[in-house]
Amino acid sequence: MKYQPNEIQSLRLKVAQQQAQIAQKDLFIAQQNFQLSISALKTEADKVKKENGWDAGVLFDTERLLFIDISRSLVVPSPTEEGK
Repeated sequence: MKYQPNEIQSLRLKVAQQQAQIAQKDLFIAQQNFQLSISALKTEADKVKKENGWDAGVLFDTERLLFIDISRSLVVPSPTEEGK
């Protein structure tokens, strides 16, 4: 048995398919724009680091807009130092 939608149903399906394809293209473009914006944000953060003379150990957190010195933040005190 072959299941065939009628002409109106076929047209509705075609329109829905085309809308999904357009949305997929829009999503792709939005992802590209997002990546470009993140790149621009990182470039601006690099300028700020340079302007302030901060070393390479300072990283930029794009979510919180914070600069973090990872060379200092990764130091874990030894158990003997914690008790002091």
